[in-house]
Amino acid sequence: KAYKVPYGKLEDLIDILKQQIDGYEDAQKELRQDTVRNWFKEKAIEGNLNPEIFEQYLIGYTKAGQFKKDSFRLLKKTETELEDIVLAELQKQNQKDQDISIISSQCATHNIGPATYIRAYESGQTLAEVLDSITADVESAKLFKERQEAQKRAEEERKAEIERMAKEQAEASIKAYDAETGEVIEDESKPEPASDKYVTTIKFWFDLEQAKQFKEWLDAHNIKFETV
Repeated sequence: KAYKVPYGKLEDLIDILKQQIDGYEDAQKELRQDTVRNWFKEKAIEGNLNPEIFEQYLIGYTKAGQFKKDSFRLLKKTETELEDIVLAELQKQNQKDQDISIISSQCATHNIGPATYIRAYESGQTLAEVLDSITADVESAKLFKERQEAQKRAEEERKAEIERMAKEQAEASIKAYDAETGEVIEDESKPEPASDKYVTTIKFWFDLEQAKQFKEWLDAHNIKFETV
């Protein structure tokens, strides 16, 4: 009981000292990381690289043993490791630039925009996968164009056939019934003068009497007609 109170104070002091030591160590680690970060930044500028790509490596360089004693200067061994990292990233960037150039060239060959395919590449697709996508899209566009052209040709042929049939009908001989005798009278078709009349073709199935009555009705209403 006599020692409980002072011992408690000692424990509190130990905790305070531990927090201060841990805080000091954390601050030292941050300073070491800043040293490495600045080293990477200089190399990134020289190699035309984005400094942010080196952030992933900083966590591996927080130990005092990677720096000269009692300082924040890098050991030669540590610098060699960092140079190897920079060289690897330069090679990655060069390969990326080459791949993007290939993608752009392939798109230019087929007269399509490269932006979509470059984004796919930068999102994780391999060069082979992107080139396969370009080939598939080009083939799809080609088939679509061929279908459109085939439909256009079919429509033009259909219109031409309609015009041909209309011309044949216009040139065909006309058969008309005589209202008095019922005799079939043949006559050559004659071009209708230009007018605002509406012309249509309708088929009816008449016996002779019905034909006569229908003709009388048409005449009574001043409707011009011809029986083909």
